[in-house]
Amino acid sequence: MTKTQNKPGYLRKTLWCIVPVILIQVLKKYLDRVLPGSVLFHHYLLTGLQLVVLLWTIIILLFPSPTFLKKVLILIGTMALPELLFTYWIKHPSIMPVSCRTIFNTYCTQAETNIIQFNPESSAYNDSLFYTLKPASRFVFSNPEFSDSFYTNKMGLRDDDNSLLKPEIICLGDSYAMGWGVEQNESLGEQVGIALHKKVLNAAISSYGTARELKNLYRLDTANLQTIILQYCRNDYRENREFVQNNYSLSISSEKVYDSLLNDHYWSKLWFPFKRSVTIAKFYAEKKTNHFLFPQKITWADSAAYHLKQAALYFTDIMFRSAINFKNIKVLVVDLDEKESMNNDFLDEVNRLMMLPGYAAHFNNNLITVPVAELLTDADYYILDPHIRPSGHKKIAERLSTYLFQKN
Repeated sequence: MTKTQNKPGYLRKTLWCIVPVILIQVLKKYLDRVLPGSVLFHHYLLTGLQLVVLLWTIIILLFPSPTFLKKVLILIGTMALPELLFTYWIKHPSIMPVSCRTIFNTYCTQAETNIIQFNPESSAYNDSLFYTLKPASRFVFSNPEFSDSFYTNKMGLRDDDNSLLKPEIICLGDSYAMGWGVEQNESLGEQVGIALHKKVLNAAISSYGTARELKNLYRLDTANLQTIILQYCRNDYRENREFVQNNYSLSISSEKVYDSLLNDHYWSKLWFPFKRSVTIAKFYAEKKTNHFLFPQKITWADSAAYHLKQAALYFTDIMFRSAINFKNIKVLVVDLDEKESMNNDFLDEVNRLMMLPGYAAHFNNNLITVPVAELLTDADYYILDPHIRPSGHKKIAERLSTYLFQKN
């Protein structure tokens, strides 16, 4: 009789759980549509509320005897323990289990990483290049594994104004060459200048593709230029493809679009209670679900790896049509990517293309690929960030310096 009487109670409590979970899901979908800029905030905040409701229902079903206060303490403890553990791992990633690093890397990249080009304290809109670093400023750029000082010149580059005057070497590239995660004098370009006793201008800016890097070059003083260090990254593929398909024209979005990206970035980093445990749990569930439903699914994240030949062709064609005088200027090309994508395949394909008669005559043996994949080890990469540590920059600078010394 007791069991029979309890069944309606259990059913009622379960229904009290299902109804708010459904209502929150409806609210989530509505906010996703009307407030797309804050998706990573409100979506996971509401997911956290759904999780609280589910845990509360489980607690009252499994522990009917304890007082309300004890049930609340059980709920808080259940939520707080993983949050504290995940927070500790993020602050001390070296002790994090290796099996957890991929999902935590995903979380940090999407929901916690400070992205320099979308932070108004460090970057600004530019109608020619979409954005540059904030001109003539000083700021600290930090993420869980590093905190570095940035000093920018009047052109919005990570260097001083003196380096703008007739530099002998200009370093182009994205966040890798810019020095994401290293101090000003630790970037590969700066170290090459120190080793060779030449004036180097670090003109690399986070997320630039080859087409934008060259447009950045054209606004600089090249009167005394001897060498360009050009750092390629596999995600340059998308920008380079659009540039070529747009009749070799670079489309620059409006300031309104840039402001919307600043807004998206602000909301993605905004904290709420139990953000780490809720978001990581949801990422993990989505990953397992997608793996089960789409086991062969290929994402765009490393599209260049799946279109390597086309990526090399876009790059080589862009360099061929550039305003660089290859009779007088050497261009050293380095391919830097996240650890899992590091190899020399892209450079090998570029080398193959450069052997073709038209390209060979134009480049005059002055488009030089510099392989560095075998130099970098796991210790040269950050754990939760795809960028390289100072040790990696030092190895690459030594390789580049050797090439330049031999070619001069």
